[in-house]
Amino acid sequence: LLSENTALLNQKIMETTQQTIRNQLITTFKKQFQKSHSPRIQLPSNKKQLAQSLGVARTSLSRELKRMSDQKLIEMNGKWIILQYQPWLEIWGSEIQ
Repeated sequence: LLSENTALLNQKIMETTQQTIRNQLITTFKKQFQKSHSPRIQLPSNKKQLAQSLGVARTSLSRELKRMSDQKLIEMNGKWIILQYQPWLEIWGSEIQ
């Protein structure tokens, strides 16, 4: 059991460290979207805590969120994010059903 848990933890660490900040954010958005079934999602924590959980600097996280907002992928409103990129919503919505 301990060996299995260690293997799972190592796999999760490798997945997290090899992903870009954007990919990590998209994964977070997808999880929140699937929980809420809504394009309006609330970040699970503040930006500082989110950055720590993703293993990135808060400033880097903020820059990537700004880029995504500028590209009209998301709209930010405090702790709320509105997903605007339709392909995400269509794909993730179909995975729920």
